[in-house]
Amino acid sequence: MFHIDNQYEFPRDVVEQEVLCQMVGQKEFIVENYKRLLLFLPDEVKIQCKNYTLAVKGEGFIISYYNEDTIIVSGCIHEISFL
Repeated sequence: MFHIDNQYEFPRDVVEQEVLCQMVGQKEFIVENYKRLLLFLPDEVKIQCKNYTLAVKGEGFIISYYNEDTIIVSGCIHEISFL
């Protein structure tokens, strides 16, 4: 790994290939830079990230958008865990 001086203000998700997670209220979550989708059920989603697994529980989940870099899941989110 290399060190980047903070003066350039590069985003960590770009430099370290870290996952970027965003929530839109309780109805949608967006995950960028993930490795793979491990589990998708109407009430549970598990996404493999670089250093952990992101587990989301809720209800009525649907995949709104999906490609090799980004996944958007809509539904009612109850709980998010990093395993």
